[in-house]
Amino acid sequence: MRSTRLTRSLPRVALAAAAVALAATGCAHTPDRPPATALNLHLTWRPTDNPRDLSGAGIMALAQQRVSITVAGDTRPEPKNQFGVNNEDPTPRPVTTPDDIDGFIATHLAGLLQANGVEVVPSGATRILSITPMTFFVTETGTYQVNVSFGVTLKDGGGKVLWQGAAVGSGHRWGHSFDPVNYIELAASGVFDALKNLLSNPAFQQAAAPSAPSAPPAAPSAPPAAPSHG
Repeated sequence: MRSTRLTRSLPRVALAAAAVALAATGCAHTPDRPPATALNLHLTWRPTDNPRDLSGAGIMALAQQRVSITVAGDTRPEPKNQFGVNNEDPTPRPVTTPDDIDGFIATHLAGLLQANGVEVVPSGATRILSITPMTFFVTETGTYQVNVSFGVTLKDGGGKVLWQGAAVGSGHRWGHSFDPVNYIELAASGVFDALKNLLSNPAFQQAAAPSAPSAPPAAPSAPPAAPSHG
């Protein structure tokens, strides 16, 4: 599992800019206020990874294409708005979001590709990347662990399937307990790692290349076990 570094120097005022809202008992633990029993966070893109780490054959193949990204479904477990949990205490403390998780994943996959010279278009694509989110979850039990996975179908501009499989990302870190920054940053790192692993897949690289022949879809990779929501 890839370890991502904890950015301890981030100012806490950035949380206000991220519109972080703490549900239940609130955000502070003071003598007259118990610790929060839940977090409800807006998803913001706070990666700790260098986008240039995506360089390689996968990016080079897609850079010769016009790419569009679509969401073909969502098989994540219910509740769909939960993307994390703190299991340090007997009673789990959930982490939820009012935002569109599928849209968040697709938007930032596109942004990462664009940052590496790939032309991402709404129409007229020569390669269509259709994703189905399967997991998007951060679990805190002493350390923070993230698992992000999505099914992938790669098609040519005419809609013919060139490749099918899955992208799986993971990561872990240490940090302050029930810290919104850790949940937000690690979720972004999970998306980054999933894309990095997809782009390093030789079969995907071949299908993404301009000379890729059409072929029957391969059996999708088995996704990781869905995390328990407590």
